[in-house]
Amino acid sequence: ALEGEAVRAARDMNSQNVANTLLSYSRLKRMPGNETWTALETAAVRVVPNMDSSEVTNLIWAYAALEKMPGEEMWAALDTAALRMAPDVDSLDVAQLISAYATLGRMPGEETWAELDAAALRLAPDMDLLDVANLISAYAALEKM
Repeated sequence: ALEGEAVRAARDMNSQNVANTLLSYSRLKRMPGNETWTALETAAVRVVPNMDSSEVTNLIWAYAALEKMPGEEMWAALDTAALRMAPDVDSLDVAQLISAYATLGRMPGEETWAELDAAALRLAPDMDLLDVANLISAYAALEKM
């Protein structure tokens, strides 16, 4: 019943709805069915240009937690969104975003990486120890140490 509702609602979801729905599936450690996944990913591609940094981070984390690689169209949209929001990201989001990329084992585009790396360097003094540890681990996984 919930899967059918998610499919029906996906076409009208805003950026927060999409990010939260996919993040909820990931927290449940439950991959949505194919029809639901397709509807949610289609909605995500549509709304990702409007996502804020937390929503982009949550969406990439959802992919990572579900062990699902985004399709090329989704990657392009996520990379563009990450590039757009990198200059204004906070310390938690930059640490989590880079960690999510590392978990997926995929580097962001060169320009996006440069912006995220610059944000991480700028924000490192304000990070708590867990974010620093996660960031170091992510840099190591991405072979950027």
